Amino acid sequence: MGPRNKGKFKSHPKQSARRPTHFVCFPLVTHQSVQQLKQSLAKFKEVTMPLDNHVDDVQSAEVGPELTTSSSLRLLPAAAHRPPGTFHFTLGTMDLSEHADMERALRLLQEIDYSALFSQAVASLSARGVPRDQSRHPSGALELPEQTSGTSHTKVDVVGEASNTDLSTGSTTTTTSASILSSLTRAISPPRRTRFTSQDTDLSPQADLPSQSLQPLQVTLHSLGTFPTSRSARVFYAEPAEPTGVLQGFGELIRQVFKDEGLITETRPLVLHATVANLIYVKGKGKGKGKSSNGGNVDAREILDLFNHNSQNASRLDSDLESPFIWASDIPIDRIRICKMGAEKCDIPDWGLEYRPIGEKVFVS
Repeated sequence: MGPRNKGKFKSHPKQSARRPTHFVCFPLVTHQSVQQLKQSLAKFKEVTMPLDNHVDDVQSAEVGPELTTSSSLRLLPAAAHRPPGTFHFTLGTMDLSEHADMERALRLLQEIDYSALFSQAVASLSARGVPRDQSRHPSGALELPEQTSGTSHTKVDVVGEASNTDLSTGSTTTTTSASILSSLTRAISPPRRTRFTSQDTDLSPQADLPSQSLQPLQVTLHSLGTFPTSRSARVFYAEPAEPTGVLQGFGELIRQVFKDEGLITETRPLVLHATVANLIYVKGKGKGKGKSSNGGNVDAREILDLFNHNSQNASRLDSDLESPFIWASDIPIDRIRICKMGAEKCDIPDWGLEYRPIGEKVFVS
């Protein structure tokens, strides 16, 4: 046999090297959550934005009593802060630049048996001996899980923000142990629907039909965490508290279906989080106070202390922030979406920006 011709066939780029164009997510934007986020994000801006970066939507009348003005906290320029309309839990990113892949992803979104996956997530909890009401006290209050400072994830999943963001070195979050949220009693407003256009794609006529026999989940966004570390933070996020304990497993199972189809190729573990600020959006982020030696990242330990009421640093700061800090509560998880990368301007009041959905499946009536 003669030698093979070299260079005859061009090698295709590795799937992992392809730039993601879309992501699968649980949306967190409802009329009620947006109003809550508007207030909590205003507080966050009031504390963390440089004084010369304050914008018109941060008014003392909205955030209540004046919070601490420590310059060591004012590390996040206006461009880093994310508006309410962008909030979501990402399950995974996909490259849908090929029309066939987009059609396959949209079809899969509608065909998944969400009720079966939900039941599987519940069964998995039971098999591990974890009751579904693990986070509930007899009084009905929701208790946040105890965590320690410096918790790290080796390959975190931070997607749906900027596709060129590499945050694989771990995450840090600090919360107080035995922190208790009051009972969630407010009525739920139906999620506001984003209008799909023919320019996005042709949605299945069954896109709005919910799955049967699936119980609704509700989440509370609380506390503050950072990626990749507290000493060198780029992403600031809110954590989910969900009283049944099912959401994490449910999200992992949905993600696995997309992975089995070769649409999601990430191997990083799923870390459910809602981004409240990301320094990747700040131009010239490698320059300025506290940034030159960290590639644009900042030392967020004092900010974490304040919003998580951790250590003696928080007690010395004059603040009216509640413990734990609540970004929004009673958010229904009742649908899943495929959205385009890159937030766009939104004309819905108070949303600011949004990730445009190309497909949606409502799985709770």
